Order: sequence, then C-alpha cells, then structure tokens
Amino acid sequence: MDQIRRLSPDPIAARWVWTAALSITLAVWATTAGAQLRPAHTGSLATADSAATVYANPAGMSRLDRPEFLFNTVIAYSKSQFEVDDRTTTDGGDADENDSFVLVPSAYYATPAFHDRIRLGFALNVPSGIGSDYGDEWAGRYVATESSLVYIAMNGAASLRVTDWLSLGAGIELLYTQTTSKSKINNLGESIPDGSAEYEASGIGVGGVVSTLIEFDRLLDFESLLGRDLPLRFGLSYRPKTETDVDGVPELEGVGPLLGAALLSNGLLAQRVELGTTSPQRVQLGLYVEPIERLSLTVDFAWIDMKQFGSVDISISDVSTNVDGDYKDMFMTGVSVGWEVDERLQLLAGFSYVSSPISDSKRSLSFPLDRMYIVGAGAKYQFRDWIELYGALNYYDTGESRIDTEPSPRSGRIAGEFSPHFAIAANLGVTFLF
Repeated sequence: MDQIRRLSPDPIAARWVWTAALSITLAVWATTAGAQLRPAHTGSLATADSAATVYANPAGMSRLDRPEFLFNTVIAYSKSQFEVDDRTTTDGGDADENDSFVLVPSAYYATPAFHDRIRLGFALNVPSGIGSDYGDEWAGRYVATESSLVYIAMNGAASLRVTDWLSLGAGIELLYTQTTSKSKINNLGESIPDGSAEYEASGIGVGGVVSTLIEFDRLLDFESLLGRDLPLRFGLSYRPKTETDVDGVPELEGVGPLLGAALLSNGLLAQRVELGTTSPQRVQLGLYVEPIERLSLTVDFAWIDMKQFGSVDISISDVSTNVDGDYKDMFMTGVSVGWEVDERLQLLAGFSYVSSPISDSKRSLSFPLDRMYIVGAGAKYQFRDWIELYGALNYYDTGESRIDTEPSPRSGRIAGEFSPHFAIAANLGVTFLF
C-alpha cells in the first residue's frame, strides 16, 4: 500500500483496487446463496435430498436415485442508508437511501451415470446483479458513489458411493466476474467542479471442492440398538483458495490540471490495473437427523479463512505490491427444523449466525459487512411424483456496519453507520424428477 500511496497524493488507485477485489468475494457469497436446501442457508451439507447438493456437497448426489433438475430463483430486496456522524470532515451529509431488488436464477442437475455407484452433476448461477448506490452528493462521494457486480458461475461435479454408508464427491468451478465501481474526484484547490472515476474489471477464476457424506443409519443397526430406524448422516466439504486475476483501465473525467499532471507524472493515467486476488479456503460440516418420526433437524458450521482474502497483489504500470486488509476468520453456524405434515408436505424453519470478518476500525464502504443474523421459514411440497416445489422467505439482519475511514487530503474522514441495513429474500424452486 505504501508503494501505491507514493504514486499519488491521494490513493485513488487503491480505492479502485479494493472495490474490485472485494466484489470478487461478494460473488462467492452470492453463489452460495443460490444453493439453499433449507431456510436461512441451513442443511447444505447433510440434507442431500435435491440436486442443489451438486454445489454444496457433491458427495450427497449418491442419495439421488434418478435424474433431477432443479431450477431456483432468489428474489431479494435490500434497504440501507449510511448515516454520517460528527467525526466526518467532508460536507454532503448522509448517503442516499438505497432500495434495491436483485434477481438470482440458478439451475442444478444430477444424474446416475456409468455405474450405479456414480453420480454426475452440473450447476449454473447467473445473477442479474448486486451492488450499492450511495449517491453523488453525499459526504463519502470521494470514496464511493456506486458499485455493481455481475457474474456467471458454472460447476461440474461427481460422486462415488464407496460403501453403503460412505460417499465421496468432488467438483470444479469456473467463475467469471465483472465489477464496476464509481466515485467522485476532489479537485482540491483548483476551484473547479468534482471529477469522476470509474473502474471496470473482469476476470476468470478456477476453483473446486472435495466432500464426503457418511450415512450412519447405513453403518449402524439402529433398529436393533434403539428399536427403530434413525436417519442420521454427516457431511463435510473443503474448498481450497481460488486465485483470480482481474484487470481493467480506470476512466477519469473532469480531472483538474494539477491532479492530472500528478497522475501523469506518476504513470497512473490510462494504465491497466491488475489484481491478483484470493477467494478464501472454506471448511463446512453439517449433521442431519430425524430424532422422532416426521421431525428432522440439521446443524451446520462453516469456517472461512478471510485472512487469505485480505491479501491482494496489485500491479499498476511497472509497480507491484501486496495489500493486507487485516481481515479475520469468519464463522457461520446454523440450525433448522423440518416437520412432515403428511407424505407430500414438509414445513421448514431455520436460523443462522455469521460472524464479522473485520473489525469496525478496518471496515470499508466497499465491503461494509458486519455480523449477520438470518431467520427463515419455508415449505417443500411434492406436487406430483415427478415435480417437487420449494419456497422459503429469509430475513437478514446485517448489523450497523460502523465505519471510520482513514483521513486523506482529498476524501477527508468518513465516519458513521448504516441505519437501516437489512435484506429480505424469497427463494423459490421447482425440481423435476425423471
């Protein structure tokens, strides 16, 4: 970061870098959002009762006896506004209230193949967009006015039932990311209106997953031990870090002569900004059990190595450096309950908690993620022998996300918190069984 700071009186390039890099991790989160098996992002590892397991836990495909195609759509509404406090040194006041809708379609297919112990699967996620619009006049306009993200993720996976009770799975992911960030430029001391900066970057990353599913009810004779059958299984998955290179050329408009000369002399005008980013490794595990007839429970846990994500390799012209964002490990835990009303209808409810990956003093406007509480309710209905319907409604309490940026000559100091800051998402899916 020091090298980048020396290139310019104010680290404009560094802000573009961070917005793009952080958006890549948003893509990772959005991908997992499309793969829910139960409300509140629960049950992903051990439920294994639909083609959505292709993404979350490929080993779970071993439990699917016939080809399945699942089409899923998430319709999300978010509402937020950043309110500045008296520590802010730039005029303009609060950000605009941001109300946005996001449509995230996804598709999953799983089928037996080649052998009765082998399953193959495919998943496709095509979100229409995700982002924020703070407005052009607010106090933080020199840090961020608008950001957006579009991506396409494709997954191929396979599973092998090694024994009656043990299944293994693996998958590969191809992720295309395009991100755009915008901000105003403060032509400090030049008595002319603000300029503007826009940075658009794109790139392709390749990742993967390995997983396992242990079905204890196939391993142990619960009928003899307990006098009844006890569906019980455990899922585990590991996703290694994924390195993605994205690049783009910042577009500047209305830059004053003094700042323009400084950028030109330091080789920053019309230069391609290249980022070598790392999507963090993740470990997820889950338990599924039916303790009594018609009642099912799931428990999930995830660890995300956000320290890896915080390390970004940056190249501008012939200058390269590495930035450490001071992120910390992120943890997620969730529980869900399901009740079979009859042989066709199942009611579901879930709750999850996600820890914050960064302290208040390090949080940025590009990635204003705080701790998160998620509650949801839904239902599954076997409409026909070959059609199953799924619906859920989730509420996301995304915290206050307090921010206090480091003061700089051109952007000043931006301090405050988000209020309101929440999202509501409807998850609708239909499964066709062949």
